[in-house]
Amino acid sequence: MSVKIPEEKLAEIRNASDIVDVIGDYVQLKKNGRQYGGLCPFHDEKTPSFSVSEEKQVYHCFGCGAGGNVFTFLQDLEGWSFAKTVAHLAGKAKISLPQVVESNEYQVYGDTSKVEAMKKAHQLAASTYHSIFMFTEEGSPGRVYAQERYFTEAQIDHFKIGYALDEWETLAKVLEQNEFDLTIMEEAGLVAKRKSSGYYDLFRNRLIFPISDNNGDIVGFGGRIVGEGQPKYLNSPETPIYQKAKTLFHMFEARPIIRKKNKAYLFEGALDVMAAWKSGIENAVATLGTALSQDHAKLLRRNAEEIILCYDGDRAGREAIRKTIPVLENVGCQIQVCLLPDGYDPDDYVKEFGEEALKAYLEKELLSVMAFKMYDAKQTKNLQNEGERLKYIEDMLEAIAQLESIEQEHYLKQLSKEFNLSFQVLHQEMMRKERKTAPVRQQQQSERYGDTVKAHHTFQTARPIAAHIKAERMLLGYMLQDEEMIWRVTERLQDGFNIDEHQALYAYLISFVSQHPEKGIKEFIESLEDQKLAKLAAYLLMQDVKVECTDAELDDYIKKIEQYPKLLQIKEQQQAARLEQDPVLAAQKQMELIRKKRELLGK
Repeated sequence: MSVKIPEEKLAEIRNASDIVDVIGDYVQLKKNGRQYGGLCPFHDEKTPSFSVSEEKQVYHCFGCGAGGNVFTFLQDLEGWSFAKTVAHLAGKAKISLPQVVESNEYQVYGDTSKVEAMKKAHQLAASTYHSIFMFTEEGSPGRVYAQERYFTEAQIDHFKIGYALDEWETLAKVLEQNEFDLTIMEEAGLVAKRKSSGYYDLFRNRLIFPISDNNGDIVGFGGRIVGEGQPKYLNSPETPIYQKAKTLFHMFEARPIIRKKNKAYLFEGALDVMAAWKSGIENAVATLGTALSQDHAKLLRRNAEEIILCYDGDRAGREAIRKTIPVLENVGCQIQVCLLPDGYDPDDYVKEFGEEALKAYLEKELLSVMAFKMYDAKQTKNLQNEGERLKYIEDMLEAIAQLESIEQEHYLKQLSKEFNLSFQVLHQEMMRKERKTAPVRQQQQSERYGDTVKAHHTFQTARPIAAHIKAERMLLGYMLQDEEMIWRVTERLQDGFNIDEHQALYAYLISFVSQHPEKGIKEFIESLEDQKLAKLAAYLLMQDVKVECTDAELDDYIKKIEQYPKLLQIKEQQQAARLEQDPVLAAQKQMELIRKKRELLGK
């Protein structure tokens, strides 16, 4: 079933939805002249090739060819239908939609009503847990525990901390009273089904921490047992609205600070983030019981360049860092490591030394990746043993060989001084290892960037663009920005464009402005059902064209476009002339065709 949304509502939503604000929720955008740039969310890249125009309300990636407007961005990135996208933008702009649109939206999506029910139930659950914690006598065990952990009022308010009673059916009854289907609530990870009959609460006798998705919707919970019991920490299970490999605790709340500072602190757990936040580190996030995934890394890189890994300094913490570093390096993050002293987590550190001490430690006690590797390797080797000492030096030289030249010199000097070895000898050995590992590194880079290279330049290529193609693109770019240019071009251009996609866009554009003279280019791009043409239109709009196209420039573009089929015909005739049996006649034909070509090109 298709959803018909009133045109006046679409216009209202479109005008209220600035593309820079919407895309800015997903991509760290930086102003670059009249446009904004950032890392493309549609493909892996380290060098930004994604561009957004606030003036034209379109985006285009010069790496993979993705492009369009605010509606197509959300449709392509989130996998939403047009109706779902409109509903999301309407909600963001606080614009009400007719009931028919909302009800039809559920029919179109099948399980969208289930997803919305899950999100509403999580919001109700968060409110219930928080109210129990704050205002009830039954919530006193949670408040006592929070006091023992030195939680502040600001922390409790910011993280919306709650308490799940040590009872079996508190939340289940609340959900049932609010007419939520408990079979869906089980799928949402809020309740579990008894073997006999009925449902019971998943979280009991726990301090509760709501988990938000990237849009700020509560999609899960973390819970720390109050008192003794196992498991010590419990997170919501995977559900249709909560995927742990794509969600970072506190990311939605911390994102503005992360972007402002271009830096994020990555911790191992929610309580670590809370302790850091209390100490003034507001740009802190954590994984949720899983190792850092590729999706986590991409999410971090879209919002910041620098990532500081704040893990325990014990064996398990260092192992986690070793696994995390390549995942972050793979997306182009600059990494530093902060190892907390053995036996301390951020909360313990605050209790013993204070909040200011933790902030100072997190900001100053930082190791580079190479310095961490050297420290980590020493923890597993007895450097008093000659064999282990030589193995350590070999391993470090191999790691240093992969660094930039300035870093190489720094760490070679450090090794030379520490072990009283010749700098020249160490340098020679490192160079030998560098030559040996070069083919492997090149292969790894090829595998890492292969897809990006293959996808690169859908509309632009490394080869020079043919004159007729460039002319067609420039004319279409002018026409998309100035309606008067449409009619100036149609008056002069007799046979249309040579490139099929250009001709199709040209035909659609003429038809649209003829039928809808009151509408603009934003509406035209929305009307393009062919995504390839919509991307082409967005790319053409991103071209840097002059404010006005003079008659001389217009004539030159038209001339190049109309020359192309004639030049193509001459080329075909030249190929035919080469097959002529009589060499004299063949030479005469070739000379005549060369003359025609020069005459056509005005040479």
